Amino acid sequence: MGKKTVCVALLAALAAISLAVPMKADDIRVKVVMDEYLKQTKNAVSPEDKAQTEKLIASNLYKNDILKSEALKKGLDKDPEVQAAYANMEANFYAQALAADYAKKLKITDAALENTYRLLTQEYKINQIEFKTRQEANKALDLLKKGKVFEELAKEVSAERYIAVDQLPWLPIGQIQSNEMVETIIHGTKGTIFDEPIMIPNGFALVKLEGIRPSTSAEKPDFTAIKTELEQTTIAMETGLYLKKILKQAGYKPE
Repeated sequence: MGKKTVCVALLAALAAISLAVPMKADDIRVKVVMDEYLKQTKNAVSPEDKAQTEKLIASNLYKNDILKSEALKKGLDKDPEVQAAYANMEANFYAQALAADYAKKLKITDAALENTYRLLTQEYKINQIEFKTRQEANKALDLLKKGKVFEELAKEVSAERYIAVDQLPWLPIGQIQSNEMVETIIHGTKGTIFDEPIMIPNGFALVKLEGIRPSTSAEKPDFTAIKTELEQTTIAMETGLYLKKILKQAGYKPE
């Protein structure tokens, strides 16, 4: 093989390596990781520390690119289990990206914050019928949709656990037993029977909101003092409603 042929082959090989693994990570990739780091760190970062951190991030991304290239050479991207794991990760990533994009574009007004403050400082009287599985809860929900009275159904399902409405306790948000229930009941009004089973620690529940009243606690937090937390909560609530709307429009029902 002549020198010219060897040089051409060598250049081609180097070009292939260069195309497979960039010599450094793109600036935008470094920025994305750096932005996430700055969000999570509570301390101020000096320009010098920021520059050093960016170098470490770039080095780590480059390392991963090299290993990715080797994985592709070995054909791991053709492995069905690897493809499935990648598809799961990709779907989760885009679901989170959708939520983050919506949250970033939200414009939160003082009126919205005041509404969140009101919702979080109210007390709720909650009537619920508990089931071990979602399927059992859905069967009972069908009976309610056909006209069954909530209180009658509660007695039939579990007479020993039935509590008359006037005996139900008033609960502040902090005493409600699951995040899903909180996210659901704060959007209801007195008398609302929610049209989906709600996940609770020991199974699922059908829930009726029997009453709402302002907090009676002497330790009600000051609005101004928790304004930042209210903004975060409002964003989370609005984003959650947006995602639920999309899922409902798509006909999604949890199993």
